[in-house]
Amino acid sequence: SKEIKRIHIIKKRDNYPYDKQDYKFGSNASILKMILICFAAGSIGGVVGIAGGLILAPVFLSLGMNPTVVSGTNQYLALISTISVTTQFISMGILNYDYALFIGMFVAVGSVVGITQVKRIVKITGRQSVIVITLGFVLALSFSFL
Repeated sequence: SKEIKRIHIIKKRDNYPYDKQDYKFGSNASILKMILICFAAGSIGGVVGIAGGLILAPVFLSLGMNPTVVSGTNQYLALISTISVTTQFISMGILNYDYALFIGMFVAVGSVVGITQVKRIVKITGRQSVIVITLGFVLALSFSFL
């Protein structure tokens, strides 16, 4: 948290041009709040077995963060979760490599197609709400399978 605070002070001192939707860590309380939210999301995700990004995406949106940043952060968190679980499966000797490669190909192609289409729609409409609607749809769909 000291590093986040230091970066924020430097940006403030140098009149960094914040976007209106940037989340600003103005106090130790705001840094602590974000750390606790992320810790809780990770803990809940670990217990329930879902990626922390599924929990954090709505939280970040409710904090007023830019939907593009939320989407990118969500993808990064999903990548970290996937790497962690895959490493655990490999270390336990239970990873089905054929299945993982088969599913991985579809996930890779689907990700590229999805990102390309969302970027195209955002460019055409000029609205980032497409990302929020897509996130909401994916979250609703994923929770319907629980």
